[in-house]
Amino acid sequence: MDSLKFNFVRRAFIVPVLLSAVVIAIIWFAAPKIIESSNAVSVAAVSDVNISKYSLNEYNKFSQLKSGGYVATVNCKNPAVSCPVLYLDDIETGTAYMSKNSTEPWNNGTVAFVGDNFDSEFKSLHSAKVGDEIYVNFYKHGTYTYKVTKITANNKLSDLKLYEKQKNKLILCLPYTDFESSDNSLIYTFFIAESEVA
Repeated sequence: MDSLKFNFVRRAFIVPVLLSAVVIAIIWFAAPKIIESSNAVSVAAVSDVNISKYSLNEYNKFSQLKSGGYVATVNCKNPAVSCPVLYLDDIETGTAYMSKNSTEPWNNGTVAFVGDNFDSEFKSLHSAKVGDEIYVNFYKHGTYTYKVTKITANNKLSDLKLYEKQKNKLILCLPYTDFESSDNSLIYTFFIAESEVA
């Protein structure tokens, strides 16, 4: 009878616990190597980008940047957003890019960053709400803190002109496919944020 109890305890408790421990150990040691070998962008990769390659330590105006150069990194804790932003002349980028009519925040300008598609760099932005803080690191020009004050939907990129002359704003543009249009063009949700001046 005691051997039956021991066999039951061994099968019901000891074996599953040992198997679970082995699986946890494998995951503990293998997962970081798998993640490291994948093409996923990590927060460290975004923060440690080699900006000297793009001369960002020397620019004072956005017009001095070369196409494809890093302009900034955007970070937000809630919702979780962390991505680099590029300066590009066209909109077929595959990554977040800065709108060409943006002006430097260190000159009290308004900056607009546009996501390339809903499933990439700004994918968590849809859950942002008024009051959320967004941090933008412009490298040698420092980190600027913005607070979301307004969210508007169903915008076209041409609607950004309404904000071009305003001061100290950040606009993050999250794209969606407009299924009601004949060409399935993009519409955007604008997350408009005010600079929090120290």
